[in-house]
Amino acid sequence: MDPQTELLLQRSAEDEATMLLEGIPAAAFGFHAQQAIEKLLKALIAARGGKYPRIHDLEKLDAMLRLAGEALPVVSVPLEDLTLYALNFRYEEPPPIDPPLHENVIATVRIVREFVHRRIVELDTQP
Repeated sequence: MDPQTELLLQRSAEDEATMLLEGIPAAAFGFHAQQAIEKLLKALIAARGGKYPRIHDLEKLDAMLRLAGEALPVVSVPLEDLTLYALNFRYEEPPPIDPPLHENVIATVRIVREFVHRRIVELDTQP
């Protein structure tokens, strides 16, 4: 695994761990969920030998992966909904996250993480 992919996976894991901290404010939870997914998508782009832009837009990163032949699994929270937390957390009040959505966000991060890790292992074992 190349060093950039490995670093992105490590940073994503840190964001996921942070979002799961007990008592984390909702805005910080949303921000770290978005960051975890952003870094996962960028890790998969890097693992495929691509270059990713310095953007926070999860839809654009997903589109890059689709063009490369990758199809993310279906998730319970649309990626565009999480993109809001990347910018709003820094500059304005992000949308609220109610308890049912909270669990769906956790599930979404987990699903994307499992998919990306599996694909990276598959790519690393290809001749």
